[in-house]
Amino acid sequence: MKTREMSISLLVLVGLSVACLLSACGSDEATPTPSESVSVLPSPFESPLQPVQQFAGLLAFHSERSGTLQVYLLQGDTAEVVRLSDDPAGDFEPDWSPDCRSLVFSSQRLDPYGFELYTVGKDGSGEKRLIENQPADDWAPAWSPAGDIIAYQTNQAGRLNICFVNTAGESQGCLEGDYNKATPAWSPDGSTILFVSDRDGDWDVYATDYPIASEPVPLTDNDASDSNPRFSPDGTVIAFASNPLGNFDIFVMNADGSNQVQLTNDAADDATPRWMGSDKIVFASQRTSDWELYLMDRDGSNVEQLTDSPGLDKWPVWCPGE
Repeated sequence: MKTREMSISLLVLVGLSVACLLSACGSDEATPTPSESVSVLPSPFESPLQPVQQFAGLLAFHSERSGTLQVYLLQGDTAEVVRLSDDPAGDFEPDWSPDCRSLVFSSQRLDPYGFELYTVGKDGSGEKRLIENQPADDWAPAWSPAGDIIAYQTNQAGRLNICFVNTAGESQGCLEGDYNKATPAWSPDGSTILFVSDRDGDWDVYATDYPIASEPVPLTDNDASDSNPRFSPDGTVIAFASNPLGNFDIFVMNADGSNQVQLTNDAADDATPRWMGSDKIVFASQRTSDWELYLMDRDGSNVEQLTDSPGLDKWPVWCPGE
């Protein structure tokens, strides 16, 4: 079995990525043809569908509203939606640099069966391929708070693992351990990496030191699949998604794994929680039969819809602005 096929089966099991669950590589649609060259991203394009609620800052996310997964920017105060990428193969899972001037994302543009990482300015300029790692897949990138390192999920060793690369594209090593590790996230001070792993039979949240990479500490231990953990800006709370009752909901817990609290309770899946400052959480939900973005207070109250698009909207990442 190719490593690509192995990673897809794992993604379907735990819902870690929408790239294959909800785009052409996981459906009956034709496989997109990769572009022959990398070009400067197109001029911004304004979506006719505006968010339901305004907010402070800038939200990056991926969406299928144009037919394929592309990276979009949502300006909170003006409600303007701008398409940042426009490649027929699809671009997805963005993350901000800490200064809000650049993004890193994954793309299939060079290989319809492989994911590669790219960086680009928030105005669409300076796009470049970050690393060459064929035939492996690299996705779910997370930019470090210091801005010098990007953690990412890869299957280059025949299993899912977390590796690191600097902004010049030079490898900074990988986490040790012969077990699957996925969806990395940084603590605000850059000293800790969160990830999920199935090392004990199901997907739980773990934490390990960086760059020492000590023996990972389990923060959750249940029969559910946990995914996409993210630290709050002050580092005291972790938001994550879990499915103890069958569908995914949003949970929070203390940084040591204690005091786990369920925030959402909807019959549809809620996923990919991200912090919007210290008091808000933005997440994706299928509660309208289509994936849209929602915003709620950190205690789960005041849930409001942010987007209303005919195509999937998911993987939100917020930046307060420069």
